[in-house]
Amino acid sequence: MTRIEHKPFVKFCEAYPKALRFTLLEKQTPEKFVGYHYPVKCKDFISDLFWSEHMGQETVVYDFQWTPKTFKLKEEGVYWVGLDMPDDDLHKYQENLTQFLNRWEKRFNLATYSVVSKAENGQLIVEFSVWWARVPASLSCFLLLCRTGLTYTQNHGNPLDFLSSSIATKGNVPYGPSDLMMVHDILEKKRFQYLWSGDWVFGEKPWSAYDHVYKIHNESGILNCKNL
Repeated sequence: MTRIEHKPFVKFCEAYPKALRFTLLEKQTPEKFVGYHYPVKCKDFISDLFWSEHMGQETVVYDFQWTPKTFKLKEEGVYWVGLDMPDDDLHKYQENLTQFLNRWEKRFNLATYSVVSKAENGQLIVEFSVWWARVPASLSCFLLLCRTGLTYTQNHGNPLDFLSSSIATKGNVPYGPSDLMMVHDILEKKRFQYLWSGDWVFGEKPWSAYDHVYKIHNESGILNCKNL
């Protein structure tokens, strides 16, 4: 089975002690991936990393540190992100997450759909189109969908119906404690509804529109971005 080699332990300042963790990955062989950083519970650190690479600026935010030119940005192709949850086997969510992400991608008419595969120790690897990382809002949304889509099934209807009903599933282990509140607030602002209907597809506010990493970290998601 595919193996993920993680970086040594680093303690970050994160809002919750246990939640689904993300690791941006380098694919070295079909059977081996290597993490660019220690797994993070806060998905915004991944956005901070991309901002640092786009802007060529050294980044330190809530103890997460990144040096530009460590990770190569792409204009086409795919990236990989690892998902893991301490004390939980995520393999049981593989098909759920695949269906969930692919339904969104079909809605956006993407040429390439995400592929979710299993890795050792109950981990998942998501291969996703660079389209998802083209602007900060789309990357933030994609990572939120990776977390919230783990328990999706076809019986829930379309992903928008699932997100609307998922607020009642509080306490579901893959979620970070703030995720259900985030989904609730995004639905209240109708951002998911606009995305699903095609009335708004993340806008065009680029990485360079944010002049500081803390603005990327706190203000670039689909809940707070101002380009709607």
